[in-house]
Amino acid sequence: MTEHRRATLKAEVVLAIADLDQVRSNDPAAARAMHAVRLATMTLENFWLPVFDDVAVTD
Repeated sequence: MTEHRRATLKAEVVLAIADLDQVRSNDPAAARAMHAVRLATMTLENFWLPVFDDVAVTD
């Protein structure tokens, strides 16, 4: 994976986290959806961001 591709993918994950953080709702019926959003955010933060730090860069 090239450095540019790795940086691009990591930036996309960071933007996805930011987008998920913007989702807000006061509707009690949306509680399950909000839980799914929180799980997705945690997965991106705890799994994918560290993966990009560990990926070897090739030309």
